[in-house]
Amino acid sequence: MKHNFNSKLVENIIYSLIWMLIFLMPVFFSGFEYKTNWNRVFSEWIRFMPFLIIFLINNRLLVPKLLFQKRYQNYLIATIITVVIISLLASSYSRLLIDIINRPMKLEFRGFEQGPPPSLRIPQPWHIVLMNNIIISFLIAGFNTAIKLSFQWAKDQQDIRELEKEHLQTELSFLKHQISPHFFMNTLNNIHALIDIEKEKAKDAVIRLSKMMRHLLYDSDLGKTSLEKEIEFIKSYLDLMKLRYSNHVRIYTSFPENTNDYKIPPLLFTSLIENAFKHGVSYRNDSFIELSIKLENNQLNFVLINSKHKKMEIKNEPGGIGLFNLKKRLNLLYPGEFELKIDDKSDEFCVNLVIPLI
Repeated sequence: MKHNFNSKLVENIIYSLIWMLIFLMPVFFSGFEYKTNWNRVFSEWIRFMPFLIIFLINNRLLVPKLLFQKRYQNYLIATIITVVIISLLASSYSRLLIDIINRPMKLEFRGFEQGPPPSLRIPQPWHIVLMNNIIISFLIAGFNTAIKLSFQWAKDQQDIRELEKEHLQTELSFLKHQISPHFFMNTLNNIHALIDIEKEKAKDAVIRLSKMMRHLLYDSDLGKTSLEKEIEFIKSYLDLMKLRYSNHVRIYTSFPENTNDYKIPPLLFTSLIENAFKHGVSYRNDSFIELSIKLENNQLNFVLINSKHKKMEIKNEPGGIGLFNLKKRLNLLYPGEFELKIDDKSDEFCVNLVIPLI
């Protein structure tokens, strides 16, 4: 709304300046004489009036009501009719009005007395005057239409950008909230399994989960969260998962000591870490998860490697709703600026994600 108001104001200022300059031109040119010939100025103003009327009709009525409504044929016909009728009337009455101005009269201006001026011009043939008026009228209407189309195009482009921005925010919000229920479902299952084993650890898990929920509810709704908070979230999640699995699941982590107040999208790595536990951990066989976050050259390098077992090979294929949503979210957040590599080996599964830092 504010953008539209500013655009309309700028457009009206441009029109006002142009017409002010046109109506001041006779005064400037008349000023080269001993003193201003106001009869000649008035005659020029009278000659300009039909063009101003055509401009106002085209600007206020024909373009908004017909051209912008995609009634192109009606606009063309209405413009031709308007130009021809006003040009006919202007050509018919121009001589009479000029003759009235040219009559002997006294006009006081700044203390000077101005007597009867000489004839302003030799009257041209009526059909020549008519053709000149029609040509000039079409040029004015065309110039006005070109300006209005330019401003309308700029407005449409702004509206498109606003719609794309709203669509982007809506889709990102949808993808983010699609991750959260999936994450909570797995976490609650972990706590449920832990209750029957060790109640104290289950209580600790609930406390950790409440902190993670606080991050989800408050920090993630801001669109961006600090890298430090996101790392703390990951650490809490890993500690929570350690409570469930036995010692034969080795978890190695490496995080940067200084995050430099970088901002990143919240929950960007959650689905990858979930998949690593879901598909890379075996209750019977030794398993491992290696997680590394490095900051280099204004880029974040996220590397996640998990073990892979024969029975999990089908499940561990690149795909699934988590990875699909991640790719879609990255395309929305960092179009053409991120790098996602997936290395599916026989005994391990590796994901390498690089995103720019702001």
